[in-house]
Amino acid sequence: MTIYDTNEFIRQINKRENVIKDDFVVVDFNVFEWLKGKDLVQQKEEFRKLDRFVHERNGTYLFRNSLFRKETLINGSKTPFEYKFRIAQKVCKTTSQELVTFCITTLFIVMTIVELIRNDTNVVNDEIIINKNADYEIAVINQVLKSESDLLNGPKVNKMAKSLFSKNKNETDLWFVTLYNAVAQVLNDKLPNVEINLVTSKHINLNDLFNGRPSKVTEADVEKYVNVLVNSNINLEATRKLYIKLISSILIHNKSFEFNHISDLYIQYVAEQTGAAFVSSDSKRLRW
Repeated sequence: MTIYDTNEFIRQINKRENVIKDDFVVVDFNVFEWLKGKDLVQQKEEFRKLDRFVHERNGTYLFRNSLFRKETLINGSKTPFEYKFRIAQKVCKTTSQELVTFCITTLFIVMTIVELIRNDTNVVNDEIIINKNADYEIAVINQVLKSESDLLNGPKVNKMAKSLFSKNKNETDLWFVTLYNAVAQVLNDKLPNVEINLVTSKHINLNDLFNGRPSKVTEADVEKYVNVLVNSNINLEATRKLYIKLISSILIHNKSFEFNHISDLYIQYVAEQTGAAFVSSDSKRLRW
């Protein structure tokens, strides 16, 4: 079983390149990216093309979490197209909500790790050692994330998810910069001894985060910090593993990130979790 980056489906279906050659599945994230940024008429037209390709090539849809109950219906050869399309719309809505929450959490973790390093805050046995005001403020950032009702409550996420799904690539880049700055501002407003830089470019790099003097970050550092910031009582071990790999990719291997970076690495995680091979022409990869 193979999961393909959505760009590979674009190359195959829209550009007529022969790049999908084996058994494949279309995951929820593929459907989301395929229909994202299109109006309702375009969504239906594009989904018809995708669904026809899946049917003709004997592919299958593979959905996770609460969406898996829809698999049988959308994979059914006798299921009317209109019903399949409604399922696809539900998939896009749920996936967009999940992605918004995931992006916000990722930004909180990245910013917190940067501040831990910039302030020389010590972490021992999964606990932040408090020696100064900045240490204390960094220690409560994870609580800020959990309690920030204006940023992470259901209606707010739903509105952000709807906005994200409607945007094309360039608009999404601007949306991500706005999201980054919104998260940074939430922390800056609550924590007077911590000042997180705001950004203006979609290409967020270590110079932006570390004021032009990035420190060396190791895999061991990332794992140590994520163990502090990701609550093991709430998050599954697989989720903690994802954040370790993702943050390592951002801070160590690529030394930069943008929205497409996070979303592309997320689909790699889906492949890893489902035991599927992953195929993409993108050079950014998680190192499992």
